[in-house]
Amino acid sequence: MNNLGLVSIGSAAAAAGVPEWRLRSWEASGLLTPARSAAGYRLYSSADIRRAVELREASSSTNRLGVFAATADQRSTRETATQDIVTPAAPGRQERASGAVEARRMRILRRLAHAIRHVDDLGHVLGTALESALGMVDAEIGALSYADISTQRYVLAAQRGLSPAYVRGIDTWNLHEGLAGESFGLREPLTIVDLSTNSAVARDVVHAERLRGYLCVPLLRGQRRLGIIEVFDREPRVFSADEVQSLELIGASVSSIVESLVLTQELSFLRDERAKVLREWTVQALATADTERVELVRALRSEASGLEGGEYGA
Repeated sequence: MNNLGLVSIGSAAAAAGVPEWRLRSWEASGLLTPARSAAGYRLYSSADIRRAVELREASSSTNRLGVFAATADQRSTRETATQDIVTPAAPGRQERASGAVEARRMRILRRLAHAIRHVDDLGHVLGTALESALGMVDAEIGALSYADISTQRYVLAAQRGLSPAYVRGIDTWNLHEGLAGESFGLREPLTIVDLSTNSAVARDVVHAERLRGYLCVPLLRGQRRLGIIEVFDREPRVFSADEVQSLELIGASVSSIVESLVLTQELSFLRDERAKVLREWTVQALATADTERVELVRALRSEASGLEGGEYGA
């Protein structure tokens, strides 16, 4: 804690009972506005921590926003606000609902595990992985992309619910560009409550697609960053920590497959580069040989001329 009573992101996350990535996501959504140190580090006040606790409690009670979907200006002028009323269910009903959700998730995971074990078509497996991710969080729009290190771009492996214009745009996006690039670069999940009111969203195609709620989870294997899974909602949405963890589980399940695609692409790139270098060396060697041959012929002719001149002189 500094002299102004501000704490680091690690201390703030511990005090609020949330992971650090959640604080970054709320900041990206405009729901938190921490101060910054001279070196650019986030600094959180006691008010920021109280706000984070409120957001945590709201996101754990419902995935749909009430007061927290308001714009920053509305939040600053609104002292009190109402949220959607959620009627508590009887304990038995809650347990049955929870059991049904867990059973559905187990079916999703079994289907994905079957595809990973028995399907040779990697594209089909990644398509199943995306469907599994969407099923885990009850969403209908999403994409799974892997990283092309040679071009520093994303390669779309599977998508659902996105327009052709949006799909074409994915292949042109830099690995570290935009919100997806932030998640990829930080190796952490990122959630945005409402893309339509987020100043970090600069692409017109995103607004044209009418995408609102957003969740991005990086695909990781060890220290390697392999790609991303993105999930969208056409309404503002707070994704729960449980939903984020579910997507991370899907990502971990298919990371080895994505790594195979990435390594295959990298190997192809290295082969192309090696062939290019060999061609350049061959051209240089031939050019050098031609130059040496010309010099040798010139030297022989000069020597011959000298010999002829000597004979005549004798």
